[in-house]
Amino acid sequence: MTKDLDNTHTIYLDTMTLSARPAVVWDPEPGALYTLISYDVGYLRLKGILVNIAGGDSSLGHELFPYHGPAHPIYSKTFQVFALFKQSGVIPEVRYQDIEDNVRSYMEQNKSIYLLSNLISVLNQIKDPMAIGLVATKTDPSAIGMAAQLNSINNCPYLLSRIPVLKKVMDVFNLTSRYNVFHDHRGDFFQDLEVDLEVQYRSDAVNFTSCCSEQMEPERLFQLDPISETPVKPVHLRNEPFLRFDAVNRMDKNFFFDKLFTVLLLDVTDASVNASSGTTPVLWMVTDIGGPYPSEGRTMVNYSMPMPAVSERRLYMFFVFRQPDPFPSNFSTSEYCMADGMARCDFNIFKFVSMNNLHFSGISWVRSEEDYFSRMKLYENDASAMDSACAGLPHYGTPCPDPCAATPTPRPPTPRPRGSASVFFSMVTVVQVLALSLLVLVVVRE
Repeated sequence: MTKDLDNTHTIYLDTMTLSARPAVVWDPEPGALYTLISYDVGYLRLKGILVNIAGGDSSLGHELFPYHGPAHPIYSKTFQVFALFKQSGVIPEVRYQDIEDNVRSYMEQNKSIYLLSNLISVLNQIKDPMAIGLVATKTDPSAIGMAAQLNSINNCPYLLSRIPVLKKVMDVFNLTSRYNVFHDHRGDFFQDLEVDLEVQYRSDAVNFTSCCSEQMEPERLFQLDPISETPVKPVHLRNEPFLRFDAVNRMDKNFFFDKLFTVLLLDVTDASVNASSGTTPVLWMVTDIGGPYPSEGRTMVNYSMPMPAVSERRLYMFFVFRQPDPFPSNFSTSEYCMADGMARCDFNIFKFVSMNNLHFSGISWVRSEEDYFSRMKLYENDASAMDSACAGLPHYGTPCPDPCAATPTPRPPTPRPRGSASVFFSMVTVVQVLALSLLVLVVVRE
């Protein structure tokens, strides 16, 4: 990729594009030496120093401080500067180590912040820049992952929140206006998310009969990837998952102190296609979670596995809300649910969130579509539903066919030309007569 950094318009590049040191070229003066400095003006971070560049190509210089691309995990723009200085003379090689030590010492004392004025003073061979190239950088998954690996900030929830289906669901549930939403050319982002929700499922190997067919599913252990469009089989979602919270701001070691959270698992399929009245089935509810592990909370609705109907793909979302206070001991879902105590009831999430002043803190989701296991569950307690659940599947019949009772179809005889059979049998008869005559003659002679 080649960009002319003429500064007449803003150039946007993502952090992945700038992760490797770019080749910077310019028109040099004969015999001149140059210094090129890379600098993040948004975070006041030094990103690279090249000195004693003899010519108009940055690759001809000595790397005094290694290049680092921008790591911008926040959904706002910042600027990376490439500043070119003309040197008044050669920077001696014997000074290289002293200059690098001075730079690193300054950064350690100032929490990685570095001022260019200090570098100009330390190098003592440059003054004002003769040219500046300016690039606006925006975040991407690479920058977010890099910051998460450094245990500074984990903005994975913001990356997830820009997927349009979330805002569509929140709009249908009348929840969008309650929270801060940032909008730019990349989409909508929920800015107040503070928890990265990890969802891990484990299912043992299982053998079962479904729709007149013997089925086997192997053991599986996996973590949900909400960005993936690939549906997960209900058989692998049949057990209550293991959940874990990770604070977005990993520098806040006391994040979970004195905080309580609620987790909801909702079927949001209808809301995702604007076909919902604002209520939705609730498959799981855990409240009063006082730490990073929801298993330590108070279960209000027992886990119920996703059950897509035949030939249907559905969307199930895990919502994390921060509570201002513990729920009372006599708390019941009856105020918000058509049938209290039942996992699959019409749940008014807007009423639940607004009446309890809940803060939207985290999100994840999974897509699922029917399989043999979910079909079996559809008629497990209602044999009359078996025909509709198994319709169209091979090997299904009413009653189920008995493989042991099946008889093989007789194989038809191989056709032959007319007359061939009689000729064959006539030949056999002649041979038998001749053999018998020979036997008789032998007996008489003896």
